[in-house]
Amino acid sequence: MDVGRRTLPPEHRNLYIATGWLGASHLAQERFEQAEPLLRESLTARQAVQPHVADTLRVQALLASALIGQTRDLHSTDPAAEAKFTKAESLLLDAYEGMQPDAEAIPPQRQRRIADVLQRLIDLYVAWEKPDAAAEWQRKLDLRSAP
Repeated sequence: MDVGRRTLPPEHRNLYIATGWLGASHLAQERFEQAEPLLRESLTARQAVQPHVADTLRVQALLASALIGQTRDLHSTDPAAEAKFTKAESLLLDAYEGMQPDAEAIPPQRQRRIADVLQRLIDLYVAWEKPDAAAEWQRKLDLRSAP
């Protein structure tokens, strides 16, 4: 990664793909503090070259999950948690809205990304102790899952 950062421009495709995958790997291991800067770096570069592409919106949702994960040891009303929840909410709502215009055009194998964003919104509102909002997004997820 360090070699790529020294030799490639920040918006180079290989660099933002690699930082995104590494950030996603940290996220999967619940290493939220390590995931956040990598996902933020990937998102910044992606937004500069492909702002409304599904992969960019996916990284945006992953970044939100890293922020939510960082609140696990905080009370939901703690100012640090509130700031992370607010930022995560903005990222997730923007990702969800960004996927909507092309929802029908997204290939079936990538339709799961919309459901993933919906699940992340549910997780956000559960962690933030907003059960009504979590239930609203759960209904939307259930509607997507219905045959």
